[in-house]
Amino acid sequence: MSNRIEPRTDGTSTGSRRRPAGYQAPGQFTTVCAGCRRAPVTAAEVADLSTVWLLPGLGDVPAAARFCRACAPRGPIAEVACAACGDGPLLAGDLAAAADLATTAAIDAWLVETGWRPAGPWCPDCRGGRR
Repeated sequence: MSNRIEPRTDGTSTGSRRRPAGYQAPGQFTTVCAGCRRAPVTAAEVADLSTVWLLPGLGDVPAAARFCRACAPRGPIAEVACAACGDGPLLAGDLAAAADLATTAAIDAWLVETGWRPAGPWCPDCRGGRR
């Protein structure tokens, strides 16, 4: 039996807990801002929404979201960068400020689940350092 909470189409989950606002399952991203729910109109807004943010989620699972410039998280921000291309998600809030092993393990698990190779780290597009 799996401990994962699977999202439903109605926004609830098969478990008893609800996902935080703006949550998107890894690899299932939309093209609207998780904060204001607006779709991008300009090239700059499209660029803003191309950035993946990892936020503190339920338990030890980071929540991935995309934000416009106005809704982007404030406060401590860090990044995970691919060793080959430099691209990667931004970490916000407690994920950015944390130095404990549990938080690091949760971030690493999210990266692996979305196709990253931790040895670099290398993003899914760079395939172990080779684009």
